[in-house]
Amino acid sequence: MTGLPVAAVEARPALAVKIENPPIARPQAGLTEADIVWEQVVEGGTSRFVAVYQSRLPASIGPVRSTRPMDPAIAAPLHGLFATSGGQGQYLSAVVDSGLQLFSFDAGDDGFARQGPRQAPHNVYLDPAPLLAAADADHRAAPAAQFGYAPTAGTQTTVAQGTAASGLDLRLSPEATPSWTWDPVGRTWARSESGTPATAADGARVTATNVVVLRVEVVATDAVDPAGNAVPETLLAGRGERPWWRPPGAPCRPPGPRAPTATPWC
Repeated sequence: MTGLPVAAVEARPALAVKIENPPIARPQAGLTEADIVWEQVVEGGTSRFVAVYQSRLPASIGPVRSTRPMDPAIAAPLHGLFATSGGQGQYLSAVVDSGLQLFSFDAGDDGFARQGPRQAPHNVYLDPAPLLAAADADHRAAPAAQFGYAPTAGTQTTVAQGTAASGLDLRLSPEATPSWTWDPVGRTWARSESGTPATAADGARVTATNVVVLRVEVVATDAVDPAGNAVPETLLAGRGERPWWRPPGAPCRPPGPRAPTATPWC
């Protein structure tokens, strides 16, 4: 899943884990070992991650939080395992219906435990080993490649356009403003949260080899959280930005608002 050469792909499924990202949840455990991480906006404007593990398995991952309506669309192509603290029944059912094997703290599945010093609900952590051991026969295979990778430097076939950037300042919402700075020596992107360098629980700087920013549409669902905030859903199927058009005879109207609210990084 990383595009790095290996003698053999690990014979285990991909595990997608829902991890929270408000200030109280930082630094997170296991974030730097993930192969791919998706960042999404949830209610209240904070962001959460869907972190995918296959080539490396950390001893601890978390804090683990509840699933959201866009998670099946993100993780279904992996056809593997999905770990969450819980969630509304309709969203948990959607995870199963998408072909993933679901594991949940609220359901009492092995591997989850509350750990200090944070208070609930920000203290659920996951040992991934019991989940892999519990994978059923339909969810034990290694995932298909999620991206196409050039075999060697200089052989890529994509067309580079625009001007090279040394950094990315993102505004996913007023509360979620991550940024990435290019390190030409290490050839990685270093992450910051609201201007503060982002680190993992072990003190390592959070970095990524590739960062992809998707401009997507976010809609409010009928569901609400305990505070009464509408649960948003990121729409992940679409055709991207294009000139606005209208069918013959249809009333003319401007396009709806579009904002960069989901960013996968790997």
